[in-house]
Formats: sequence, structure tokens, C-alpha cells
Amino acid sequence: MENMRILHRKIRIEGLKKHYTFLHITDTHIACFGKTETAVRAEYAKERRRAFSIDGIAPEKRLQTYIEYANEARVSGVLLTGDIIDFPSPENLAVLDDALAALKVPYVYTPGNHDWSYFDNYQTEDAVRCCRPLLRRFCGGDEDFHVRKVGELTFAALDNSMDVYRPQTDSRLKALLGSAEHVIILQHVPLYCDTLHEDTVKVWKRDITMGQSGIVLDESADRITELLTAAPSVRAILCGHLHFSHEDLVGGVLPQYITAFGSLGEAALFDIGG
Repeated sequence: MENMRILHRKIRIEGLKKHYTFLHITDTHIACFGKTETAVRAEYAKERRRAFSIDGIAPEKRLQTYIEYANEARVSGVLLTGDIIDFPSPENLAVLDDALAALKVPYVYTPGNHDWSYFDNYQTEDAVRCCRPLLRRFCGGDEDFHVRKVGELTFAALDNSMDVYRPQTDSRLKALLGSAEHVIILQHVPLYCDTLHEDTVKVWKRDITMGQSGIVLDESADRITELLTAAPSVRAILCGHLHFSHEDLVGGVLPQYITAFGSLGEAALFDIGG
């Protein structure tokens, strides 16, 4: 479609009986606001909207284009890995409601660091208590950790938007990996990889991935990395956050796919088969 670039990626999983296609959308940073915002927030939103209206195309228009593509292409599902909205204004949430309601295929959504935070209340206890739950309706009723099965594939959406995994992620993930066969992990922030470090620092001036030489706020990144790389049922990790596309192997064994930010006009189409 016009004004949209599709990055084609393949995942081959031995034993799959059917073929699937999934559209991966991340980091559109929609910045819609109304008269209820404070003057300071309104000015910030205007700046963010200008910054993410690349080539003169508003972020919400980008999302609409992706949704239309998914419906027309009849993909198996849509995977959204956070920062679809830039802050949780009523207007942004309404845009997201309308966009996802228009989808004719299943979707899985996991939060990013911006979806639920305003810049002047960024990831505070108040934001966690009052704003994170606003995403619950998009996250299968649980923004911390939720699972959706599409055909033979199991998608596990893990919230690491605060650069840590939420409490009980370890135990819930262990239970899932003990029963599911073909698991694909969705999360916003990528896990650290040696091959990703240089490119991340080049763009962000520091490593904003999780673990090792990236951001380490607790031991959860190490624990989850160990769980994922040791589990034969985990087939891939899909994420965003960095605003550029990249492919790596976490721990040298587990494919990790990062898709560029959606406000740039790019999404990834995953061809998954045996």
C-alpha cells in the first residue's frame, strides 16, 4: 500500500502443519490530545505529534494504513509490541479502540514505556496505579502477562516496559513453557545481544536493551533470558523500542526480531511455517 514499507521475514518451525502470516507493528507513537490536557501537556503533545508525523503523515494515519493492510491481506493476526500511543490521553485511547475494533483478525498487544505514561508523570507509582490499567482491555485483561493461541502458535506477551519484568513473570512463563509447543514471545524492550550493542549505542548514545551491558535494574532480565534460551518450545522474540530493524540471536541461540518504528511507515510481515 502507498506510504507503507513491508519488511518480509521468515520463521521456520519444524513440525508446523500449517502456514501463517503475522503483521508486526510497533512504536507508532500516536499523539492525539484534546482540551482536557494541561497547557504544558498540550504543548508537549504538539511537539511529539510534529516529530512523529514523518513525511507529513500523522501517526494515527499510519496505524490505520497498517490495519487496512492486515485486513486486505487476510493475515493470520496482528502483533503490537508497544508505544503504539505516545501517552494515555482519552483521544489516543479512542484512536486505539477504533483501530483494533476495525481489525478482522486476532491481535496481541503488549505495552511499551510510552503507552501508559505522560512525560510529567513518567512511570511513577501513580502512573502504574492509574494509567497502566487503561491498557488492560487491549491486553487480554492482563497487561503484565497474557497468552493468545492462534492455530498451532502460542503468543506470550510480557510487559517489560519499565526495563524490568513484572512480578510473577518467571512462574507464569515456566508454567506456559511446560505445556505449550510453539511459543513466540512479544515484548517491547529487546534483550541484550553483543551484535545489537553497537547499533543501539550509535542511535541512542547508550545501550537501552535489557541485561548485561544494557539496562540492569534487577535480575529479572537474566532470569527470563535463561528461561527463554533454555526452552526448546520458544521459537522467537519480537520487539520494538529501538526504532530500527535488527535481527539477532539472544544467547547465541534464540532469534530476536526488532522492527523499526511504525511512524516511519514500516511494519514487518512474518511468514511462519514448517
